[in-house]
Amino acid sequence: MYDGPGGKDEKGSSITLHAHGDGTYHTTNGEYGGKRTDHASIGAALMHIAKRHSDGDHMHIQSTDQKLTTHHVAEGGKVQGPHDHANLRSLKQSLGKFLDEESKETY
Repeated sequence: MYDGPGGKDEKGSSITLHAHGDGTYHTTNGEYGGKRTDHASIGAALMHIAKRHSDGDHMHIQSTDQKLTTHHVAEGGKVQGPHDHANLRSLKQSLGKFLDEESKETY
């Protein structure tokens, strides 16, 4: 989460997503100085936003005609990805591994 006034982490700060038109993005934090963070893809950008607004683990899945691509972030961690998957079976294995390794609870 972003450092708020006085250096403490705070949820709920506004973040703006900016598309560059070439598949890359950047986010700006509107409340605390407009800090800019560049992202190579929409998945990376969305996981960056998710980890700052909600506790827990997050995964984004993008499906195109050619492949399935995932990005994920575990609570308190860095955004991981892109991870390309040739088929649904591979994606399910990755999802299972992510939840099993990162989860602290039984779902």
